Amino acid sequence: LLARRFVDQRAVYVAALGAERAEWAAHNTEIVAQGARLRLAMTLNEPPPELHRDYAMAQNVKWLLDQHPGERAVLWAHNGHVSRGQWAMGAFLEDLYPGSHVVIGFSTSKGEYTAIRSGVGLADNPLQTPPAASAEARFDALPWPRFITDIRAAHTSDPSSAWLTAPTPFRMVGALATASQFFPITLRPNYDLIAHIRETTPSRS
Repeated sequence: LLARRFVDQRAVYVAALGAERAEWAAHNTEIVAQGARLRLAMTLNEPPPELHRDYAMAQNVKWLLDQHPGERAVLWAHNGHVSRGQWAMGAFLEDLYPGSHVVIGFSTSKGEYTAIRSGVGLADNPLQTPPAASAEARFDALPWPRFITDIRAAHTSDPSSAWLTAPTPFRMVGALATASQFFPITLRPNYDLIAHIRETTPSRS
């Protein structure tokens, strides 16, 4: 209701706040509405795309870009969010800006990461050793401890890159520490580039 009021009475708010502050206030009401819709989605077995969290994230990115026509943006998020997988923010962004954004996935092989551990809270957690068939194990076979590789030319008929176009174990960790860290992911076309850092350390404030 509040978001609708900002739309219906836009001229009044622009006059009182100025165009930039009015737009910012109006979008914040939309973010509150997004939160309400996401809570509704939790009660549904198959929520429509517009009720997905990543859809809201993509719409917020669009709003930011709309405020700065012609500008570019660098967006940092979890591998799962930036990917072009189903219901991922990256997929919704691809629909909005087809062929106009580059997706970088990050991989790492050893060290620790910061995440919320059950019963402990925010803590340092060990990275599991990559399984032999994983993308990380393949990257570790290369001589460089850190590199970025462009995988856009990967093809099913190319013996050296075909594995990038098939489901491959790939580390996916996020805000919550999990016992399972590797999941089958088709790296291409979900990502355009992969940034591999052989050893990582937990974040520090």
